[in-house]
Amino acid sequence: MAFLQSLIIAEVSRLYDESIWVLRDQVRDIEKGFNVVVQRDSKETVEISRLSAITSNAARIDSASMKTIAVVTLAFLPATFVCTIFSMSFFTLNVNDETGHKHWLISEKFWIYSMSEDHANEQKDYLQINAIG
Repeated sequence: MAFLQSLIIAEVSRLYDESIWVLRDQVRDIEKGFNVVVQRDSKETVEISRLSAITSNAARIDSASMKTIAVVTLAFLPATFVCTIFSMSFFTLNVNDETGHKHWLISEKFWIYSMSEDHANEQKDYLQINAIG
């Protein structure tokens, strides 16, 4: 009986050791699969970083162009506004024939321009309020 018990214990011990090795192999296979996934993820991260660098470089170049456009606009916009005002029929350069003295005459209807500007600002405020509310 003792001999039979020792054989059973030896067989159970062998099966236990064998199952431990099988479990270790399975864990190793799972770790290999995980490492493959992590490696692919790392490659994708490197590619995303490369594309982000390209995008940021393009944005930097666009930013420089936008600065140039802003400077040109700041230079020409005030002069354009003044030219627009004086090109309207609201202003006339009057020359006195006797003295040769020159002076500007402003039309009586200049108030129409200022009212149209006020109306445009009111419309803009109205549109902003409706867009928010």
